[in-house]
Order: sequence, then structure tokens, then C-alpha cells
Amino acid sequence: AAVLGSPDRSDGCRGGGPDGAWAGNERRNIVSTVNLDCRLDLKQIALQARNAEYNPKRFAAVIMRIRDPKTTALIFASGKMVCTGAKSEEHSKLAARKYARIVQKLGFPATFKVVLPIT
Repeated sequence: AAVLGSPDRSDGCRGGGPDGAWAGNERRNIVSTVNLDCRLDLKQIALQARNAEYNPKRFAAVIMRIRDPKTTALIFASGKMVCTGAKSEEHSKLAARKYARIVQKLGFPATFKVVLPIT
């Protein structure tokens, strides 16, 4: 009988070790930060945007999700944004641009300053 994560597993998967990977099933979570360079009214964003939730008693940011690329953003009143869940840096940058565009369409003077992947 094979032990989960052992190198002799019958399903062909290697164990996830320090080298980082499960054979054929690599998952990544790229996290990036963006400065939208403006103050934001989180209540207005939560009321007007789709797929957005805001509960200031629980957490001081709007949580917004998009489907493509499948990511989640934490948007703070200071204009800072954290984008999580992307599979690559390119997807992370694309998602961050989409979130910034959503905020712009809601009437905020957001600019897409810098995307810094967190390592």
C-alpha cells in the first residue's frame, strides 16, 4: 500500500516536498499589491459593484471577485488593493487592471500605479 506523498504512489503523483511541486498538479497563488492613488468610499463601491461585499465590523475592506482570471481583491479606503488567487504574474496584473477599471467606472479617479507581486 502506498503512503500519501510517498515517491512510489501508484497514481503517479510525487509528494510535495521542498522542491515545491506535485507532479501534474501545480497550483500557484500569486499575490500582488496596487496603489489606485485615490481615496475610496467603500460603502458606495459595495452598493454599486457586482460580486462585492463589505462588512466594516468584520474587515475594513471591500472584498471583490471576478471570474476571469479567477481572483479576489481586497480594496481599502486608502486606495490600496491586494489581488490574490491568480495562477501567474500575467494573470495577476490583468486582474488588478480589471479591478482598477471597475473602480474607475464607479466614478473614482483611480489610476493604475504599480503592480508589485508579493513573494
